[in-house]
Amino acid sequence: MIGATVLALIATGLPAHATTSGAGMPTTRFLYRTHGINPVWTAYFDTGNIRWNQRVGSTIGRTTSSLNDGTAGSYAGSWYGEYIARGVQPRDRNFTIRLNSRELVADFGNNSTTLTRQSQVTATHELGHALNMADNPNTTSRSIMKYADIDDLRVEVPQPYDISEVARIY
Repeated sequence: MIGATVLALIATGLPAHATTSGAGMPTTRFLYRTHGINPVWTAYFDTGNIRWNQRVGSTIGRTTSSLNDGTAGSYAGSWYGEYIARGVQPRDRNFTIRLNSRELVADFGNNSTTLTRQSQVTATHELGHALNMADNPNTTSRSIMKYADIDDLRVEVPQPYDISEVARIY
């Protein structure tokens, strides 16, 4: 029976749905604060806010006081960004987003334009987790949440697939 369902989905060409992270915020309206970073790194987060807000109608904003954090620093590991959820949704969910400046600069520091673009993409991707989007959705469509699409900067903004998935989730 499961095989028949899979074949029916393939035959009809229905898009695969993203696996939701379950670690996101209860609504598309939330605030976070940036701290311990200079205005350049803060601007990368602001770009991520704008990209999601313009495309999915979310209201993601930055404030000076929030339990949600956005920061950047020199962290061990080969990752560019990390989303850490805390608390239970919806009652006390909050998060920390960390951009790994050490790895981003190591990989893209010779070209400031590429470093800026990749840092903005990383912030946008991590804010996607706050919208309950999981990494690497099972789809052939382009997605800001797919590593293969963002690592080579083929995708810099939420794509139609991402937009429809946020609408489906919320």
